[in-house]
Amino acid sequence: MTTRRSSICLEMEIILAMSSGQETRASIIKTLRINSMIFEKYINSLEKKGIVKQKGDSYFELTEKGKNIAIKIKKLYEISQSINFIEEEVRRYLEMTDSEELKGSNRTA
Repeated sequence: MTTRRSSICLEMEIILAMSSGQETRASIIKTLRINSMIFEKYINSLEKKGIVKQKGDSYFELTEKGKNIAIKIKKLYEISQSINFIEEEVRRYLEMTDSEELKGSNRTA
């Protein structure tokens, strides 16, 4: 079963794929596991926004605007990962506290 991705998500994934060096239509389609119609829809949208430009028959590149957006997306992703790490650490501390309280209540019982 495939998961349906939002428009923003697909545009973001195309930008990130291109920022990681994928410039051909075929490589982006393969990496993102999308069909050519979906690719065309979103690559055209990104071109209209000035984020991507076509540099050959099936080659694309990020514009300066696109490169800046890619940097911001990567920073947001790093922040998101940090938040996930923090949540996991807090959960671990809370579970330790719960288990310590349970041990303490067993001693008094």
